[in-house]
Amino acid sequence: MAVWPCNLCAIGSAAILFSTTAGRPVAPLVAALFCGAVWIGIRHLSPYEFGVLTRLFFTRPLRQFIDHQSRLEELERSLANAGDLEQCWETIQAGCRGFGFYGGKLSARGRVFEAGTLPAGVSQQWQLRVPLAETEYVNLYRDPEAENHAAVVGRLAGILRNGLQARFREWEAGAAPVRSLTAVAQ
Repeated sequence: MAVWPCNLCAIGSAAILFSTTAGRPVAPLVAALFCGAVWIGIRHLSPYEFGVLTRLFFTRPLRQFIDHQSRLEELERSLANAGDLEQCWETIQAGCRGFGFYGGKLSARGRVFEAGTLPAGVSQQWQLRVPLAETEYVNLYRDPEAENHAAVVGRLAGILRNGLQARFREWEAGAAPVRSLTAVAQ
């Protein structure tokens, strides 16, 4: 019967959790309850469901989803900590590159930053435009044939819009100066 691997996993998980909770009086109880819930849940899975769960945890889509979410959170934190418009642009470039965007443009506060050229062999591109204010925006460009990160694009646009607007409000309130130089970054 295929139950013994589940039991072995539950026992191993319990041992690991108990070893990492030494010195905390409530932690072993929480660990035991967690392990018990996992064990009961796994025991009630059909072989088909167990196979689906296994593929979910050990194949690329789940790991990729978790990676995307952590990179989005890092982008959000970095944008919130950017000291000026140049740092915002550098953060946007670095953060968006991991989602297949090879270039972009930021037009904000009377300044324009632009970077990236159409990669060799790419004849078309698509654009994500994130409006920030009436005349301010972020454009991001990518190859339509590149790996699709459609689940990320909406959250990415929201992070850029909300993050930049929050920084602009803070700078207007005097929290951090915006340099008055006009620049085009390459």
